Amino acid sequence: MKTRCYKTRLGAITIKVEGDVLHYLQFEKQVEYSTEQSPIIDKVLTYLEGSIKDLEIPFQLKGTPFQEQVWDIINTIPYGKTISYNTIAKQLGDAKKVRAVGAAVGANPVLIIVPCHRVIASNGALQGYSGGIENKQKLLTIEGVLQQTTLF
Repeated sequence: MKTRCYKTRLGAITIKVEGDVLHYLQFEKQVEYSTEQSPIIDKVLTYLEGSIKDLEIPFQLKGTPFQEQVWDIINTIPYGKTISYNTIAKQLGDAKKVRAVGAAVGANPVLIIVPCHRVIASNGALQGYSGGIENKQKLLTIEGVLQQTTLF
């Protein structure tokens, strides 16, 4: 499995790819960057530039059955839209599981691809993004959910 770190306008991201399947994509604090390319890496980097909306990339997730249920719901959130943690909990049949939903969202190993940045608080606040709130804000700005500010 190849693991590489790339510099993007959102900061460093680490990508793990085996063959044509993505296994990991996270924001990192790393200073050594790779220039190695692949179709998957090229597509992710192009998305982060704001040039494409469609990120249909083969990926493999391993989690608990509950985490996988949450990730499946997150994966249906359309580009440019958001959903609340509470709404996901209700879709799973128990609004009291909102904290468990938050934990599952935070355990997503392929940020951006399974778009957990599109999950927000019920009051519209941005919270709980393992890639950092600033990156969540930038991603939602790229998608047109938030107004452009001096983020970049």
